[in-house]
Amino acid sequence: MGPAADTSLKRAMVVTVTPNSAIDVWTTTKQVTSGTKLRCSPPQFDAGGGGVNVSRVLHRLGVGTIALFTAGGSVGDEVAARLEQEGVPSERLDVAGQSRQSLHVLEEDSGELFRFVMPGPELTGAEGQALLDRLRDIARDGTMIVGSGSLPPGLGENYWARVAKLAKEANCPFLLDSAHAVKGALSCGLFLLRQNLDELCAFTGSTLAWPGEVAEWSRAQIERGACKIVVVTRGADGALLVTKDERVRLTPPKVAIRSAVGAGDSFMAGLCLGLSRGEPAREALRLAVATAAATMITSATELCRKADVDRLLGQLGATELL
Repeated sequence: MGPAADTSLKRAMVVTVTPNSAIDVWTTTKQVTSGTKLRCSPPQFDAGGGGVNVSRVLHRLGVGTIALFTAGGSVGDEVAARLEQEGVPSERLDVAGQSRQSLHVLEEDSGELFRFVMPGPELTGAEGQALLDRLRDIARDGTMIVGSGSLPPGLGENYWARVAKLAKEANCPFLLDSAHAVKGALSCGLFLLRQNLDELCAFTGSTLAWPGEVAEWSRAQIERGACKIVVVTRGADGALLVTKDERVRLTPPKVAIRSAVGAGDSFMAGLCLGLSRGEPAREALRLAVATAAATMITSATELCRKADVDRLLGQLGATELL
């Protein structure tokens, strides 16, 4: 075996890119039924959208970050206001359309969570380009760029590929966590791709067996130069990390789950935390699993607390070699 591939990063500012920000609305109702008025509990509102949540978690964990996001209308104003209230460094790119709300409803009788995710406003080509131009202004050599969340209508299937190309030109590692436009981004080259198993199977059009076939698919992407690291998650079954030199799996700690909203974004933030410290990829995986678990023990759309991340990190077992 040759020299180990460099899958660590020096400590760097993390810029998250969220083309489709949102206000996450959480409420509860006794039972979800059709044809009747569903009386709900007082709602809780939080700034959301993949990259926005990643930056919110990184800020809580003490990592330098900027949340770069598009927002429009009164909902966009609310996203920006709530980030300011949390003290999260951010930059808003104004768009003409109204930003979306995502509704999360917990059915009290069953404990089931219903998640209603809106598409977001249609962005023009000029609005999409403005986001890229601002990213180019912010990015510096070594800045970690994280693309996360859905793409709104209008940006097209090559948008993440355009971000990947920009990152390469700026000598910045690009980490992608999205179910949209993945193929083009891989063709341009990524530092890291993160998917959950359902997203990966939908993207590939294949039912990949966990973990063996998933690991083989991931290794194939690395061997063809599409990325350096692939991370795939499967809920309680844990997370799989593949690099040129290793395949490891880690099972999450057993916790009393109160809400899974934001857990995937928290996982991504944990990866960024470890990699920005220059830690090996497998250690970043441990931070990711602990951070996701710490979010799952909080209620509603609340995200993790640093004390919980530190505590759960100590409860993790060893990574399993595959």
